[in-house]
Amino acid sequence: MGRDELKRFKDWQDGRLETELNFKFYRQATDKIVGISDATAAFLNSFF
Repeated sequence: MGRDELKRFKDWQDGRLETELNFKFYRQATDKIVGISDATAAFLNSFF
């Protein structure tokens, strides 16, 4: 799941897991991911 797939998820209030990932991956100016929800972690884990 890359930037192209996630950039359409912009509405922080929509409650979608993809929106949380978009925010964590591409909107925070850090080189690490911290503080994702358990549901988002499970969603992300399903890709591996």
